[in-house]
Amino acid sequence: MRNGYALCSAEELSAIGGCPQTADDAEIDRLRSLLRVGLHSDVEVTDGELRGRLVSQVFCSALPVAYTDVAAERWQPFATLVREAAYKATLWATVLNARRSASKVVLLTRLGGGASATMTPGSMRPCAGPSPWPETSG
Repeated sequence: MRNGYALCSAEELSAIGGCPQTADDAEIDRLRSLLRVGLHSDVEVTDGELRGRLVSQVFCSALPVAYTDVAAERWQPFATLVREAAYKATLWATVLNARRSASKVVLLTRLGGGASATMTPGSMRPCAGPSPWPETSG
């Protein structure tokens, strides 16, 4: 980490890159759980049609692919892991909101771009462990 950026070398990405490809679902989920995001709850919208409404916002970051000389393809396994973890954290925040009788609506935006040199989305792996979604009847 340098100045808040995960500026990896080609060698570091090679070491990281092999792990998501060889790990089982439980290990992938453990790696995802190491990511940290910011969560603001009950924040008032101050502009537009939803002015005055309270929302929650999850702050996530992608990897700084464009800030290094390492080819973007070398970042793919690590970037996929980070993207999956960020989206899973966002879905868990929605569950927390629903459990406290707040909004059950989640809006996912594209993660990356700019310094992240947005990676091709690829396929998302299923998340291991218990489902965050509460059981519903009817």
